[in-house]
Amino acid sequence: MYTNAKAKFRFDGAMEANCLELGGDVADGVDEHATGEKMLYLQHSFLGLIY
Repeated sequence: MYTNAKAKFRFDGAMEANCLELGGDVADGVDEHATGEKMLYLQHSFLGLIY
């Protein structure tokens, strides 16, 4: 994202999208209500580096 060669500094960032699918719970052979879903989530990270 940003580099300052004179100060020997670099700042980077990243964004990642993930999808998670969880199976539903079963108790005593009966499906549990409101368990197991699909979810889309975003993760971000930043890194400052002096080299």
